Amino acid sequence: MDVNTKVDSHINFSQLEDFFKASSENSNTPVTTKAKTTTILSCNRSIAINVFLKKFSFTDIPSFVKVLQDSTSNLNSECLRMLLKILPADDEIILVHDHPREVWAIPEEFIHEVGLISFYDFRVRTRILITEFDETFNDFKRKYEKIIQIIDFLQHDISIKQLARSLLSIGDFLNYGSYAGNAFGFRLDVFNQLQDIRSSDNKNLLSVMLESSPEHFKFIDTLKPMLADDIQLKLVKLDYADWKKKIDEGLKQINSIEDKQIIEQYKPFYEQSNRKLETSLNPLVNQCETKEKFLMKELGETDLSEFNYDSCCTVFRQLIEKVEKENKEREKRLVSNKILANSVKLSTKKLTVTDNNMNKAADDNFMDSLMTELKQKKFTTVPARRRRACLDLLNTSDREYK
Repeated sequence: MDVNTKVDSHINFSQLEDFFKASSENSNTPVTTKAKTTTILSCNRSIAINVFLKKFSFTDIPSFVKVLQDSTSNLNSECLRMLLKILPADDEIILVHDHPREVWAIPEEFIHEVGLISFYDFRVRTRILITEFDETFNDFKRKYEKIIQIIDFLQHDISIKQLARSLLSIGDFLNYGSYAGNAFGFRLDVFNQLQDIRSSDNKNLLSVMLESSPEHFKFIDTLKPMLADDIQLKLVKLDYADWKKKIDEGLKQINSIEDKQIIEQYKPFYEQSNRKLETSLNPLVNQCETKEKFLMKELGETDLSEFNYDSCCTVFRQLIEKVEKENKEREKRLVSNKILANSVKLSTKKLTVTDNNMNKAADDNFMDSLMTELKQKKFTTVPARRRRACLDLLNTSDREYK
């Protein structure tokens, strides 16, 4: 095709020809290639180290090492715990040293420099204990004191004893004439079965007791906020044992170390913290254990693996939930009845129960009889009979034995 250079004068055809001409396959022009980098550490390992250094603004590895060696430097708990996860293992240090330093990147420099610090793992773990000691100590102290407070309340609250005594009388009444009717105690989990005991008019025992004897449930107002934290003694024991073990092992290890700097920096902490645990926290731990055993003994429980403080709190927590639910249902029924009464224009009348009505209600159905007795607050209606002389439930020593 002919090119009209006059019309297309603004186009540089010579330059176009140079751009698009076919190059010779045998060209001897050297091609520059990027040097291949040597990968030493795994990708995830390198990323973790880089993220740590960037997060806490450590731009210079040697300066970070000096901060780590200085026991008074300001490294917070978050920094130390993250550092603990990326500390080098012995095989990583060997792997890095197997390659020339010229190919090291920042993560490899980190592995090398930290590996030169004596007892670097012990230093970091000790710094974590030092940083978190006061907070952890106070947390355990608060939890054990709260557990002791709850145990004391469960042992001495009058309304709990009244509720237990009433349930024992009711159980005797409902099971009159059978072996179960001659009971001298019951398992605490009976508290959560009160809604399952129903009368012929579909009322449950919990509802009847709330109506007839609300004073037996006074303990809920005090106990509910106590249980709000949901402190489980079993977990507290495990966590405390693990924490105390770290301090005991640290003291044992530092006594075997001959590094003067390590001893000067960290031995005073281990000695003081160990002494503080022995004098302040361990007595609380022992007191809590003793009180738990005594409470379970009063409740007739001998196997702590089967029923213990945590089980006891669960029972009361569930009872509180059921009582609150029952009270709400009761309020709904009252509102519904009021609306119904207004709609049919019924006048409210005060009902009086006469002796004749009582005689009609007393039939062979013991549950119906129970409802009648409960509404009149007659809980001790059990005929006199012989009982086995055993430790009374919750130490209600005024219970009559004949």
